Amino acid sequence: MPQLEKELLENSLLALYSQTNKSTSFYPKEKKNEIICAFLKRAIKNPKYKPVKSRIRELTQLAKKKDSLEKCIVEKYDYMTKEPHQGETDVEKLYLLLGKLQGCGWLPMMKDLRLEKRIQREKLFVALSEIENSFDDDTNAQIDWVSAYINTSRYQEFLDSLALYDIVKVKDFVEVGDNSWEFKLWVGEAA
Repeated sequence: MPQLEKELLENSLLALYSQTNKSTSFYPKEKKNEIICAFLKRAIKNPKYKPVKSRIRELTQLAKKKDSLEKCIVEKYDYMTKEPHQGETDVEKLYLLLGKLQGCGWLPMMKDLRLEKRIQREKLFVALSEIENSFDDDTNAQIDWVSAYINTSRYQEFLDSLALYDIVKVKDFVEVGDNSWEFKLWVGEAA
């Protein structure tokens, strides 16, 4: 199935680039999303893509929420085609995930969560102490869930962004205030 998903991402980008290559004018994000969504709507009807139907729906949901679908597809494709590093630790996976989320428009901040309850909108917070306490000092393997906090009115969009990365598991996603959410992340092998 990862091969089929990779093929779907490749074909989505090919559909976009074959359309935009014909023109000399700039294509705004919304127009690019329309082109990709048109391809995805055709793909969802294709029985070949039935095993990845949920991924297709996740991508179309991102487009409806005004995210740059091209950017998210490129990042997911890069992640899938990247040679896995033998020495890649769980801590490195977490920082890789935070970087990918930042690329999709979420701005991770490393702060003390207790001090940051009056935070700006659309920010993701992970306490440095959480990272230090959730990973083994010697092996950097994850040993406990990482608590995080997000302030957003687009929490479902955030969950959809996380769903694009197979390495991450989320639990205890709880609203703690007006558009404020706490949750736990796992990027290690076993949860």
